[in-house]
Amino acid sequence: MGYNDNNIDQVQQSSASRLLFSMNRKLFVAFLAAVLVLGIVGLFTFQTVLQLSDDYDLISRTYVITQSLEKILTHTTLGQTDLRAFYLTMDTTYLRGYHSETDSSRHLLQVLRADIIDKPQKNSLLDLETSLKKREEFNESKIALFFTEGFDTAQAQYPTKKSQELIHRIDSIVQSMELQEETLLAVRYAQMRSRTDQTQTLILSGGVVSIVVLIVVFILLNKEIHQRLRAEEELRRSKEVAESATMAKSLFLATMSHEIRTPMNGVIGMTDLLLLTELTSAQREYAEIIRTSGETLMTLINDILDFSKIESGKLELEQRPIDLQNLIEESFDVVAHRAVEKELDLLYLVDREAPLYIIGDPVRLKQILLNLINNAIKFTDNGEVFVSVNEESKRDDQSVLLFAVKDTGIGIPKEKIDVLFKAFTQVDASTTRKFGGTGLGLAITRRLVELMGGRVWIESEEGKGSIFYFTISVGTVQASEMPPKKYVRGSIPELQGKRVLIVDDNLTNLNILSMQCSMWGMIARSTSSPHEALSWIKNNDPFDIAILDYHMPGMSGVDLARQIHTMRSTPTLPVILCSSSGRSEFSDTDNAMFSSVVVKPIKQSHLHDILLDTLSVTGKKVYAKPQTIHVAAKKIADEIPLSILVVEDNVTNQKLAVRLLQQLGYSADIAPNGRVALTMVANKRYDIVFMDLHIPEMDGFEATREIVRTVDRRFRPKIIAMTADAMSGDRDRCIDAGMDDYISKPVRFEALQASLRIQGATIVKDTVIAQTTQSDEESMRIRLTDILEDTDRQFFDAFVSSYSPQADKIFAQLQEAWQRRNRNDIVFAVHKLRGQALNFGARQLAAQCKEIENADDLYFESLDESALDDISHELRRSKDMLPRIISRTPFV
Repeated sequence: MGYNDNNIDQVQQSSASRLLFSMNRKLFVAFLAAVLVLGIVGLFTFQTVLQLSDDYDLISRTYVITQSLEKILTHTTLGQTDLRAFYLTMDTTYLRGYHSETDSSRHLLQVLRADIIDKPQKNSLLDLETSLKKREEFNESKIALFFTEGFDTAQAQYPTKKSQELIHRIDSIVQSMELQEETLLAVRYAQMRSRTDQTQTLILSGGVVSIVVLIVVFILLNKEIHQRLRAEEELRRSKEVAESATMAKSLFLATMSHEIRTPMNGVIGMTDLLLLTELTSAQREYAEIIRTSGETLMTLINDILDFSKIESGKLELEQRPIDLQNLIEESFDVVAHRAVEKELDLLYLVDREAPLYIIGDPVRLKQILLNLINNAIKFTDNGEVFVSVNEESKRDDQSVLLFAVKDTGIGIPKEKIDVLFKAFTQVDASTTRKFGGTGLGLAITRRLVELMGGRVWIESEEGKGSIFYFTISVGTVQASEMPPKKYVRGSIPELQGKRVLIVDDNLTNLNILSMQCSMWGMIARSTSSPHEALSWIKNNDPFDIAILDYHMPGMSGVDLARQIHTMRSTPTLPVILCSSSGRSEFSDTDNAMFSSVVVKPIKQSHLHDILLDTLSVTGKKVYAKPQTIHVAAKKIADEIPLSILVVEDNVTNQKLAVRLLQQLGYSADIAPNGRVALTMVANKRYDIVFMDLHIPEMDGFEATREIVRTVDRRFRPKIIAMTADAMSGDRDRCIDAGMDDYISKPVRFEALQASLRIQGATIVKDTVIAQTTQSDEESMRIRLTDILEDTDRQFFDAFVSSYSPQADKIFAQLQEAWQRRNRNDIVFAVHKLRGQALNFGARQLAAQCKEIENADDLYFESLDESALDDISHELRRSKDMLPRIISRTPFV
């Protein structure tokens, strides 16, 4: 497939990652070295600081010890002086002084005991304590003898010489201890100086090493930067080459798409027209084969184009509301004929907790479902294909949905599962030969799921079927923000309490029907055995209605109905039959037994309506034999008259377009190029212009811009692109050029009819609005009347009560966006408010919102607050009108 934007980004990321890894590895080594050096320096510095702190404490302690020793010696000397003065004067005041000095010495001894940690000093302190104690005992004994025997006796027994020896001993010990402390202080100071010098040297060395490391890192970075710049330059050149190749490939694909679709437009279109004519059975068979072959070829082309868009990153997803149940039923409509041919049951169930409405891309989600359902039908010969939807998680207004597509087919070997989602591959060559296919469907499915923020996987066992799972992340919307529809979820008053008998040999379908009827308030009793059902009826179980499947082993639904009607008559027990082909396969007599025949796959809304109709009718319902009607196109020109111009240069396509339009009752003028088209539009008022893009003289884009520029917008025709350009972005380019719609070739009859209805209805509506003087109040009354007729009272009341809070909430969002001058948020808010207004018929409010929604850049550059005030005024007016309208008949 060559290079694309994803390949280029991956190459850039890979190269950048390698460069970054190389750079990071070198930087990491350098960083690690720097951290190691700084760590060593820091550790040693930290240890030095701790040691210095210890040394400081030791020095402080030495100072305290020295001071304490000096004080002990002083207190001892002063005490001895006071004692001599006492002996000489007999004044006891000196004796008290002596005792005070002695107590001070004792206190200082306690301080020394706590501070001295050196062992020799501790021994000296012990000697000092002993000497002081001896001196104290000597003096106390002498004082006591002095008081009892007198001085002479005391002096004789305790001579002064002995006291002086004790004092001298104390003085000697103190001096020795002081000398020892000075020695210790000198040693500690020397150690401190040594450690300080070592730390300074280490810090200096660490700084030098760090500078060297930084220089090395700078050199490495400079080298890596130059290498990276060179690599980026090479990548840039490679990207330019790859982008050139991608553009060439995209141009080639666009050209090939256009060239293939142009002749295919004639093949398929003319075949559709041929099938609308009277044909023999053989001719019709041949024409059907041609159309089927053409559709197969177009499917292949579309798959290849889709794969190319996804691979090149050009596929963009839309974001708009989706009715989830309706989307699944539409998918079933597409494949139902294949399921009927193989007698397979197509079933689905949306969990009651899952949101009814989501925001996403309906076309791509439907494509995913069709890929998986088609795959399931292709590889299933009997049984069923069952689609289920559950809400996996929810946060605010975002929801993750889990889809499962289960079949009872051939299954897939476990060792082959890994190749399923690879492009252009199938399980094996024999599968490709037997079942066909390119192997692109599942590859596209996987990429689409991933674009939707989910994943896809499979559980399978050979011979026992497969289950394909996928998740998507989507926004959700309230039912009140969507157009009203039949209310088919929740209890229905008309069905409340009705007893229903359900008989089906397919247990999955049996459970789904039972669950659905229960959700509508009915009392369901189900069985897979017709004989058990008959036994219940024999026992007079009070059933109000019965739902039977036709294809059941042993006893068909028709046989069971005959047995039931022998026991209970049709009016008392109406019977609904579920069949793959409707009433056509039964006789008139058999058809008369059934109140209704539901064609499989069963749509919930259809079953809901049938149950309501059947249970609301009393008496026997007469079956009218269907008449054979010739297949013909419905002419819509009578109800939507339009003047049409086709701008097309290809003669075959001109004839095809004119003929297709004739089938719908229209005649059309032809313009072979853009310049002729401009002249014809200037001379005649056309309602619709079908514009080909690749036309001579002036292409479709230029012609469209000229029409938009020169023709008054009140009279400007709706321009619909009809082109073979079907690549990503082609639709957006058409809309940006001023076109109103887009149809890709080959043009299908149904697509043309749908586009004419949509655009034609808009033209007619605009004309009616321009001509009518009908008030908003009358418009709202008519709109609400229609809603009440199409729904039930319960839904109508809930719908009406939601208008004011929903509108106020949206208007608050609009005000906030207006204040922030955020164009995207403003357009999104007015779009939602316009939808809300149209739901209730508030035409003036919707028109004001539409004007802002379609405003140009200049309008948003200078936002006028008056426009917001006008919307606020119209919103209040519509809310005031609503209760007045509701208070009148037929709403009360």
